[in-house]
Amino acid sequence: MKRLWNMMCMCICMVVTMGAISYAGQIESNTQKPMVLESVTSGVNEELMTQFLNGDAEEITIPVNTTFTIGTEGEVALGKIELRFANGEAPNKIKMYATDFNGQVNYETLAYISNNTTADHIFSYDGSRSAYITFEFEGESEKSCTLQGLSVYGDYNYPKSMEQGLGVTVLDAKDSRNPLSIYRIPIGKNIYRMAGEILENVSGQTDHEKILLFMNVVRDYRVGASRTLEGIIKDRIGACGDRSSVLAALAATQGLETRILSLANYPKGTGHAVVEIKVNGKWAVYDPSFGSFYTTTPENKRSPYVLSLKELRAGKGRLASCIVGFPELLVSNVSYGFLGPDIYEKANPIVVMGVDKMSYYPLEIDYNGDREITYDEFGSIYQGASYIGVGPANNFHIWTIKNLKSEKVYSFKIRGTFIGGEVADPNFGVYAVLDKGKILEGSNFTFNMQEGKSEWVIRFKPKTETVKLTLSPHYLGSDWYYINIDRFCIE
Repeated sequence: MKRLWNMMCMCICMVVTMGAISYAGQIESNTQKPMVLESVTSGVNEELMTQFLNGDAEEITIPVNTTFTIGTEGEVALGKIELRFANGEAPNKIKMYATDFNGQVNYETLAYISNNTTADHIFSYDGSRSAYITFEFEGESEKSCTLQGLSVYGDYNYPKSMEQGLGVTVLDAKDSRNPLSIYRIPIGKNIYRMAGEILENVSGQTDHEKILLFMNVVRDYRVGASRTLEGIIKDRIGACGDRSSVLAALAATQGLETRILSLANYPKGTGHAVVEIKVNGKWAVYDPSFGSFYTTTPENKRSPYVLSLKELRAGKGRLASCIVGFPELLVSNVSYGFLGPDIYEKANPIVVMGVDKMSYYPLEIDYNGDREITYDEFGSIYQGASYIGVGPANNFHIWTIKNLKSEKVYSFKIRGTFIGGEVADPNFGVYAVLDKGKILEGSNFTFNMQEGKSEWVIRFKPKTETVKLTLSPHYLGSDWYYINIDRFCIE
């Protein structure tokens, strides 16, 4: 699932772009251990594959219709997997699934690959305990692929509260009661045990008081990012999205309906993540980064009226009290910007994360400026640019194209790198709508990497010097299914 996490506001994800791939079979953790080849289909030299995994060979050429399984010296909370192929020598399709020592499949995904890129193909984590990882490469029978890098990232070590019951899932990765299902992360018995330990020395707490105790867990976390839920808790490190995930998981153990909110593009070039929890029958927003919430009844310490996202968007935060539990963390104008209330009114988009929640990301390109935007430039400026379709949210683009000449014909080009997700369909359909002008060609397009259909070209004639072009997927289902993008240009 290459770069899927990077398309989110960088503060949202629990995964960030790592450095270059180290040696071929390395697992990045507090203790690094090499991968071990468990099995491979016939036609592949096991000795060469073992050398490649050990870092003794820079690359290995194998038939595309190959299946091989690698293992670790112990179960890993899977973080992510990076694959690198030589240019033009990638399989058409990759399927990957991870199993524990008992043979239970804990994670499964697939991707359809564009064969003209050397970029890393990244399968994002779900935090499941995994001992074996199986790869299935598919393509034209006469082809081979050259694998130049394979890295697995995960965590081996856990806090004491997580040592028992690590493999027991209470809320699986797609359970509607699991707020982390948006990331395909299960909530295990270990998180339930952790919540019990937090609450064990107090009794009779209201739901609000429980939430305050859960937020206090992340109070001293260092700013950064980890790769798994367990890693965040173990290393005590995380950005706002990580802290929100910890709070959401802990709240879910108490039967509280919980969801994560993305507040994008505010302050400019940044973004934030908070949690909305249903308390006493109504939604209430809590920000674990600052231990904060907005209330109209601050005198009620045990069960105050806490404002919802809907109320904050309507400007009611300006008439409420903002209670800040961690004032020492307000260290800059940016942190005050995250606190609000402006962010709840000006962030765009504001997304309740989920596969059924449509998020329209505003993007901009200037015909008189940089006419080409590539993946390396996406970052926080072009939030949401790296994919269209269903992932942690249902991603749409609204492009503002500036400095055009009326009635002149232009081409807007979108280059896809691969089709990813959980849907076994190599055809990904998209469509475009122009607000002030006419689309001459390309209003509908189907990406198909196996057939070389990797670039969507929209020819249009504007009526004004500035137009808005909306790019949407046809697919609106509940499984992840998206086109990963690495380039836009206007010609």
